[in-house]
Amino acid sequence: MRRRKRRRQVFASESSLCSAFLEALKRDYDGKWVAYAETEDWDILLVRKRDGFQIGIQAKLALNIGVINQCLEYGQTDCEVGPDCRALLVPAGCGQSFQVICQYIGMTIISVLPEKERIVPGLPGPNTRSPNSPWHEWCPTARHPLPTYVPDVVAGASAPVRLTLWKIKALKIAALLELRGSVSRADFKHLGLDPRRWTSRDGWLHVVREGYVTSKRTPKFAEQHPVVYSQIKTDFHKWAPPQPERQEGLGATLCLQTTCK
Repeated sequence: MRRRKRRRQVFASESSLCSAFLEALKRDYDGKWVAYAETEDWDILLVRKRDGFQIGIQAKLALNIGVINQCLEYGQTDCEVGPDCRALLVPAGCGQSFQVICQYIGMTIISVLPEKERIVPGLPGPNTRSPNSPWHEWCPTARHPLPTYVPDVVAGASAPVRLTLWKIKALKIAALLELRGSVSRADFKHLGLDPRRWTSRDGWLHVVREGYVTSKRTPKFAEQHPVVYSQIKTDFHKWAPPQPERQEGLGATLCLQTTCK
C-alpha cells in the first residue's frame, strides 16, 4: 500500500508565512513570548518573557543549501552577539531533506502544521534542555539589544519597514512637533539625534521664529508606525526634553539666534 504524501502548504509570500506563525504563537504561547518583527536582520526575533531567551527566525518559502548558508550569517553584526537559537521557518513538508545537516550545524527547521495550526517543533521552555532537543543553543556572549518598543511592522516583507533606534528618535521628534509645535537643536541633542538632515537649508524642517517646524518635506514617520507612535506620545513625560522658558525682547532674539545656528 502506497503511503499518502503530505500536501505541502502554499503561501503567497514570506510575510503570509510569518503571519501564520504569529497567529499560532499568539494562540498557543500567548504571554510567554514577544515577537519583534524585522529586528536585527531577522524576520522575527522571538524573546521569551521569563528570562530574555532569544530565537532568531528567518522565513523562507523554499529551502536549499544557499538559503542555509545565508541564514547562518543573519544577525551576526558581531560574532559574539546573537540569539540563543536560530531557526528557519518554512511551509510544512518543506526542507525535509535538509533536516540532518541543519541539526548538525545547529539550525532548527520549524513550520506551522495546517491540520492543527500549531508550531512544530514546540518552542523551548526555560527548563526543557535535553541532548535530544531540536533546539540548539549557540551560547552567545551577548544577546541582541532590543528596541524600547515592540515593532509594529510586517514580518517577512520583501521591502521591510524597520523600527530602528534612529527611527524611534525620529518618532520622538515627530511627537515634539505635534505636541509643542516646534523643536530646537537642544531637543535633537537631548535625544542624541543628528539634526543636519532635519535642519539644513534643504532639510526636512522649516525654520521660523519659534524654532523648527514641519514642512512639505517632513517624512510621515508616524504613519509608518501608528502603534509605536501612540505609545511614544503616551510616554512623552518620560523622555521629553525640558521646555525652555520663553523670554521677551533682546534675550528672546539672542536665544533664537543661538538655537537656529
